Amino acid sequence: MKPIRRFLVVSASVGEGHDSAAEGVALALRRAWPGCEVRRVDSLEVMGGWVKRAINAVYRFQLRRAPWSYELFWNAFWWSRLFSRAVRGLVGWWCGRRLEGLVRAFGPDAIVSTYPVGSAALDWLRRRGLAVPTATYVPDFSAHPFWVFSGVDWHLVAHEAALRQVSAMGGRAVVVSPALRASFGPGSRLQARRRLGLREEAFVAVVTGGGWGVGRIEEMVRVLLGFGGDVQVVAVTGRNLALRQALEGMEVSRDRLAVLGYVDDMAEVLAASDVVVASGGGMTFLETFVSRRPLIICDPVPGHGRASARLISMAGLALYAPTPNELPSLFWRLRSDAFLRERLSRLGEVFASRRDLAEDLKALLEPLDVAGRLPSPLPAHGRPARPPIPRAAAMAAALGATLLLVGPGESAVAEKVGRPFSGALAPPGRVAIAVGGYLAPGVLEALAGEAAAGRGPATLFLTAEEVRSAEPALRAAEEAGWELEPSRWSGRRLARPGGVERGYEEAARALASLTGKPALFATGPGGRPALVDVAAASRLGFRWVIFKARASVGQGGLVLPSSLRPGTVVVLAVEPGASPSAVIGAYRALLAEVQALGLRPVRLDQFVSGASRGGGRAG
Repeated sequence: MKPIRRFLVVSASVGEGHDSAAEGVALALRRAWPGCEVRRVDSLEVMGGWVKRAINAVYRFQLRRAPWSYELFWNAFWWSRLFSRAVRGLVGWWCGRRLEGLVRAFGPDAIVSTYPVGSAALDWLRRRGLAVPTATYVPDFSAHPFWVFSGVDWHLVAHEAALRQVSAMGGRAVVVSPALRASFGPGSRLQARRRLGLREEAFVAVVTGGGWGVGRIEEMVRVLLGFGGDVQVVAVTGRNLALRQALEGMEVSRDRLAVLGYVDDMAEVLAASDVVVASGGGMTFLETFVSRRPLIICDPVPGHGRASARLISMAGLALYAPTPNELPSLFWRLRSDAFLRERLSRLGEVFASRRDLAEDLKALLEPLDVAGRLPSPLPAHGRPARPPIPRAAAMAAALGATLLLVGPGESAVAEKVGRPFSGALAPPGRVAIAVGGYLAPGVLEALAGEAAAGRGPATLFLTAEEVRSAEPALRAAEEAGWELEPSRWSGRRLARPGGVERGYEEAARALASLTGKPALFATGPGGRPALVDVAAASRLGFRWVIFKARASVGQGGLVLPSSLRPGTVVVLAVEPGASPSAVIGAYRALLAEVQALGLRPVRLDQFVSGASRGGGRAG
C-alpha cells in the first residue's frame, strides 16, 4: 500500500478568489493527512512570467473599462464547442508541457486545480499518461465549459446548481464543503464591531468588490448612505487604491462610512455586518453564506460573476440587483424586514453545516489509497508534445462561419453546438409529450383538467407571463403529476442575450415559486433552437430540448406528426387563437395516437435517469 503523502495544488493569481480557494484546499489536505507535503504552483507563472502579467493587465482592464469584452469572451465558450475546444486545447498544451517537468520532479500522489488553465493542463497531461487522481475545485456557483474536462476525475462544486451544469457538460461533479479558512463562521457581531471600531447599535452594511475592488462600489456606498444616520457603511476596497482615495475623500464621518483597504481577516468584517452588498465572485459569496449574513449581489463582475449571481438568486439564497439602480428597494426590504434577514442568514447553514472539506477529500481519495491504486504521476516517455495550432486555427475559422449563420441554418448550428436533449437515450417503448406555444389562461385551465382526470402525464413549457396568468390551474396540474418547465416560445429569435436570459430566469423563478422545484429543460422561439437561446439556457444549467416530432393545433385545425417512434420527444404546438376545446381535442388525439402504437407517454424528466431534480455530494 502506498500512503498519500504529496499533493500539488495548481492555481493562478488572477483576482483573489482562485488563490483563496487554493489556500483553503491546501489547508484541508493538511488536516486530512497530517504531515503530508503540499506544494502550490501558479499555472500562469508556469507558462511564463510575462503571461501572468499580461493576463492580469488585460483582465483588470476588461473588468474596469470594457466589461463587455470579457462577457463576449466568456459567452463564446457557450456559443460554440469549436471555439471552446480551440482555446482549451491551446492553453492545455501550453501550460501542460511546462507543468509536466514539475509533476515528474515532485511526484504528487494527487493534484487539485482551482483555475481553468491548470485544469486544462491536467486534461492534457492525462492524455499523455498522467495516472494519479485529479480534481478541479470550482469556486464559482455557475460552472463553465472552461472549467469542465473529461481528463479530470472530479469537479468539486459548492451547490447542486453547479453539479447539474457540470454533469450536463459531461464532467463528473461532486458537491463538497467550501474551501475556506476555519475563521469564517457566524461569529459575534458585537465583539467584531468593537475590534473594528464600529458603532455597536448601528445597522452595518459591508460593501465589497473582492480583492480588486471591482464594480460600482462608490455608487453603492452613496445609495446606502442615503438611508439615514442609523446605517453605517463599511467599504472594503481591496487593492483598488483609487477607489479607497475617492471614498476617503467624501465628506462623511467614520460613524457613517468606514473605509478599509485590503483586509487580511475578512471573516471579522463579515461577522460585524447586518447585511453584505457584494459585487465580487464566488468565493466572496461563499464566505458570506458561511458567515450566515444576508447577501445582496449588486453589479457583479461580467461573465462568471453575473452567471453565479443569477443562479444564487434563482436558488433563493440571496437578493440580486443587476445595477445600483435596483439596490435601494432591495436594501430597504432587508433593512425593514427582520424575518427576511433571518431567513437569508439561515440559508447559509446549508454550507456551514456541511462536514469539513478535509473529510470530503478523504472520502474521495482514501479508497484509492487503501486499494494501493496510486501509480507514478507520469510514464517515462509520452507522446511528443505537438501544439494544436493548426486545429485551433481551423476551429476559429469554423466559429466565425458559425456566428455569421442566420435564418434556417441557425437552427441546425444551434442544434449541433447546444448539447441538446432529444430523447435518444430514453428507455424503450416511451414517448415524451410536451405542450408549448401560445397558452392562454383558458387553455391552461383546460389542460389542468386533463391532468386532474389522469390523462397524461405531459410537460408544459411556459413563459413567466403564462405562469402568473394561471397559477391555481398550473399548481393543480403539477400536483396531478405534470411537469412544468421554462420557455420563451413567443419570443423573437434575434434578441439581445441579456433579455433572453432574463426571460428564462423569470420563467424559472415563477415556476420555482409555484412548485418548489428547479427547472431542468428549456425551449425557445417556436420550439426550435436559436443560438442565443441555446447559449442562455446552457449558462443557466438547463438542458435544451430538440423536438423530433411535432403536432400543431390552431385555427387551421389539427396536424398530427407523420410518424412516432420510441424515444421521441413530441410537442403539441398551440398556435395563436386556438380555443381551449380545440387544444384539448388535439391533446387527446395525440395521446390516442401514442397509445395506439403501444407506446407509453411520459414526462421529459422521466425520460432519462440522469434528468433528476436532486444532487450528490462526496462520500
